[in-house]
Amino acid sequence: MTPTYINFNKKYKREDRKFLKYKIIAGVASFLILFGGVLYIVVYSSMFHITHISIDNAQLDASLISNLKDFFGNQSRITKFLGADNILVWNANKLTKLEKSPEIAEINFKKDYIERTINISVKLREKFGVWCSFQAQTSADYTQNDTDNNSISENQPVNLRESACWWFDKNGALFAVAPEIEGNAINKVDDFSGRNLKLGDFILNENLTPNLIEIFSILERSGLGIRALELENLAFQEIVFDQPQTSLPKIYFSLRFNPGFTLAAINDLKKTGLQKIDYIDFRVENRAYFKPK
Repeated sequence: MTPTYINFNKKYKREDRKFLKYKIIAGVASFLILFGGVLYIVVYSSMFHITHISIDNAQLDASLISNLKDFFGNQSRITKFLGADNILVWNANKLTKLEKSPEIAEINFKKDYIERTINISVKLREKFGVWCSFQAQTSADYTQNDTDNNSISENQPVNLRESACWWFDKNGALFAVAPEIEGNAINKVDDFSGRNLKLGDFILNENLTPNLIEIFSILERSGLGIRALELENLAFQEIVFDQPQTSLPKIYFSLRFNPGFTLAAINDLKKTGLQKIDYIDFRVENRAYFKPK
């Protein structure tokens, strides 16, 4: 009688493959159930649904909340699917791409996942001074010769008229329409460079603005009562005080460098008598030139 041999290795291998197949099916099913549960919680349940959005600034209305919802809700296909009322969609890192209204300097918010609330904090721009732009009004053949510096050709007849005045902050941003300002109660610059500025623009290049702010600070500390300056030609990168109706001399400042050295010179010249001086020139760094009358 011929003995019968059973190959247990093959049998066990078939059973192992069958068991592995069941494990894979069970794993996939478990993943789909888990994924479906998470998807339901994130999308359809109230667990991530925002209950309240607040703003800490009473000057702003609900339109800001609406704008933020549109902004976060349209970041990607996923955010559109989840919707702007989902707290997960609100990502503070995306705020750098938000186009803010000119009067808003900064927006931040905090999320409370337990209460499902968002608290928005808004920093508004602070008024530093008024910038009045005098736009060019010329004949039809008028052309500008330097678009980079926005300067007006000296060979063309140019008439200037005050077109608009705006408030600007210490960063040089034009953020709100300003009323007509007379006298020296508020910092003011009359811009005769002929540029066509608008809300949201910056008054100067970022490397020039800090020097202008410092010039106003020095004039305030000098006690001269000067708060109105004139920008004649942006290409020269200088600004001037020129009010012939006063007893003060004409004063030239450069915007290219820090004007800190000018305060000591002004105080020394005050001892001499400013009414005896025709003009003071600070357009060379660390040098003060003046002309007696």
